[in-house]
Amino acid sequence: MSVVNLVQGQPWLLSKGSFLGASSAVNLETKFQGGRMFAGGEGAFLMEVEGHGPMVLSAFGAIDRFRLEAGHTVVVDSGHFVAAEMTVQYNLRRAAEKGLIQSAKSGEGLVLEFTGPGEVMIQSRNPRGLISWLMANGLGARN
Repeated sequence: MSVVNLVQGQPWLLSKGSFLGASSAVNLETKFQGGRMFAGGEGAFLMEVEGHGPMVLSAFGAIDRFRLEAGHTVVVDSGHFVAAEMTVQYNLRRAAEKGLIQSAKSGEGLVLEFTGPGEVMIQSRNPRGLISWLMANGLGARN
């Protein structure tokens, strides 16, 4: 969990499921990202948050915060994205030479490249990884 003190006119982009709560002066809107989908299509809709006051974010594992200077870049697995200031530019790309069809269907091998200025927040664990482990060990949901 992490608290961000929002400043009016400085919106943030959030991944699905990372918003936990905020003051009443914060507005939350779902935004369609079109062709810029994240892992396995789960990021086709992201949340845009703006206003002023505290916002609480949740994550799977610890949250690491990166302050990027203008032109500086960080690359992360798409499943680890939590939030970023809207001043940060991002690009979704393949991490390795895998088949594009496999990447589009599963989200595996996709990374996000963020370029500053601004802050980026990532989670230390990947929910997709936990689900895969549970299924492989017979601990998934049963009908």
